Amino acid sequence: MYLLFLPPPPHYKKRFLVIFFLFLSFFSHDVNAQSAGAQHWSENIFFSVSGQYYLLPDLAGIASPGIAEQYGVSTGIIAYPGFRTAAGYQWKKLSFSLETGYSYIKGDNPVVTDISLIPLLFKTGYSFYPVKKFEQFSLTPTLGIGMIVINVDHYEDALSLLTGEPVRSTGTNLLIQPGVRAGWNLFNFERVKLDIFTGLSLDAIFEKDGAIPLPQIELGVIVRPFIRKKMQPAAEGAQDAAQEAALYEQIWEDEYEEEIEEEEPEPIEPVYVRQVLLVYFAQNITEPTANEIAILDEAAKVFGEYIEATIKLRGYAAPLPTTLGHTELSRRRVQYCANYLIKTHEIPQELITIEWLGTSALPENIEERDTARRRGVEIIIEGWRYP
Repeated sequence: MYLLFLPPPPHYKKRFLVIFFLFLSFFSHDVNAQSAGAQHWSENIFFSVSGQYYLLPDLAGIASPGIAEQYGVSTGIIAYPGFRTAAGYQWKKLSFSLETGYSYIKGDNPVVTDISLIPLLFKTGYSFYPVKKFEQFSLTPTLGIGMIVINVDHYEDALSLLTGEPVRSTGTNLLIQPGVRAGWNLFNFERVKLDIFTGLSLDAIFEKDGAIPLPQIELGVIVRPFIRKKMQPAAEGAQDAAQEAALYEQIWEDEYEEEIEEEEPEPIEPVYVRQVLLVYFAQNITEPTANEIAILDEAAKVFGEYIEATIKLRGYAAPLPTTLGHTELSRRRVQYCANYLIKTHEIPQELITIEWLGTSALPENIEERDTARRRGVEIIIEGWRYP
C-alpha cells in the first residue's frame, strides 16, 4: 500500500474552508421541509451527486503512527477534488443508496506519483430535524460499507525511477465510512424536488497493516425526479369545480346579456282595442248587487292596462212598468256606475262619458226577446294598448 497522507499546501486548505463557510451562510434560509410525506413510492427514489475533497490527511498519521513511520513523510502529496454519485430510496426517515465515485491524490516523492481511489459503497442514513420550526434543515448520520479500488502509479525499482517509467498497481480493500450530512430542501418544482447538502465523513480503509482514516468533506445535491402533482381533496376539488362552473356560467350569461343588449329589439306598436262589459240590475233597482260591482272593478282594472283610453257608460231599462219612468231609471243606473269608477278607482271624470237611453236602444249582444237582460249599464272601453 502506497498511501501517504499529509496536509495539502496551505493555500488549498484556506480556500476550501472559505468556500465551505460561505456555502453554509448562503443556504441557511427558509425553504420547504424535506420531511414532507410522499404520496407514491416512486417519489422516494433519489439520485445524488457531490464534489468531494479529502480534508486534513495528516490525521492518518495521528491515528496510525506505525503506518506513517513505515511510509515516511512527504510534503509533495496533494489531494485534488473528486466526485461522488449515488442512487437510492428513502423510506420515512431511513435512506438506502449505492454510491461510487472517483478521488485523485497527486504525489511527487521518490516512490509514489499518482493515486486514484474508486469506492463502491452501500450506504444507509437516518434523517432527523433538530429545529422544530425549521424543518427545511435536516441532519442525517450515515454509515457506508463496501470496498475501495486503489490504483497507484509508482516506481518499482531504481531502473524504473531512472527511466521515468512508473508502473501501476491495483488493490482492493475494505472500506467503512461513518459520517453526517446537513441538508437543505431548497427547491420544489412541479415534478422535481431538489435538496442541497454538505457532509463530513471518514473513509476508513482497512489493509493488512491497519486502518487508514481519510477525512473528507462533500458538497452536493439530491434530486427526486418522480414527484407527482398533488391532487386536491375530493371536497375541495368538488367545491372548486362548482365555483369554476358558476364562474363560467356567469361569464356566459354576461356575454349573452351583452349580445342581447347589442341587438336592437323590434319595436312593439300599440293597437286600438274596444272592450264591452255589462252590469245588470234588478227590476226597478238603481244600485247593482255585489256580484255586479265586481264587474265595475274589473272594468277599472282593464282600463288601467290601456296607454290611452276613454270610458263610455250607457244606461238601459227594460220595457216593463216602472214608477220612475224608463229614462230616469236608466239615468240613475248609469250615474251610479260613473260615480263608483270616479270615487273608488279615481278615474278622471273627463275620461268618462255617460248616456241614458231608457228603452230606446239595446245593449250590444242582447236580443230583443231578452227583455230582462235589458236592465243594465253598458261599459265601453276604447283606446290604445300594447298587445
